[in-house]
Parts: sequence; structure tokens; C-alpha cells
Amino acid sequence: MASHGRSALFEQIDTDGSGFLDEKELKTAMDSTPTSERADYAEHWARMLGYADKDVGGKKEFSFEAFLKLTDDLNLGRFATSS
Repeated sequence: MASHGRSALFEQIDTDGSGFLDEKELKTAMDSTPTSERADYAEHWARMLGYADKDVGGKKEFSFEAFLKLTDDLNLGRFATSS
């Protein structure tokens, strides 16, 4: 997915317009994905939270740069379940 497409997606997910995605916004976006994709994302939720680059009052938040890294790794299969 091109960076400009992900920019639009980031803005769509960032419902409060803060410039960061918090856990609630990311979870809402994940819940709206098709069931087959959602299962993969849910399985790796803890890893996804590791991409957060800001922790404010116990809330993890993702900058656009962290979102790009996360989506790159998802697209490259770096979240594949190890056997």
C-alpha cells in the first residue's frame, strides 16, 4: 500500500484528529475489517502495541511513522505465526 493511501487511512482511523492513533481508534478500525483478517490482527495485538511510540497516561499511541512501520510489517508477513 502506497504511503499516500496509508496517510488517508491513518486520517480516517484518527477520529479525534490528534495526529496519533490510540488503542481505541486502532481497535475500532480492526473490528471493522473482514473477519478473516481480524483474526490475524487480534492474534498479534500485543506485538502491534509494541509499535506504539508514545505512552501518555498509560495509553499507547501511534504516530504516522509507527503506523507505516506496522503496516509494512503486516504486509510483509512479519506477523506470521511461528510454528
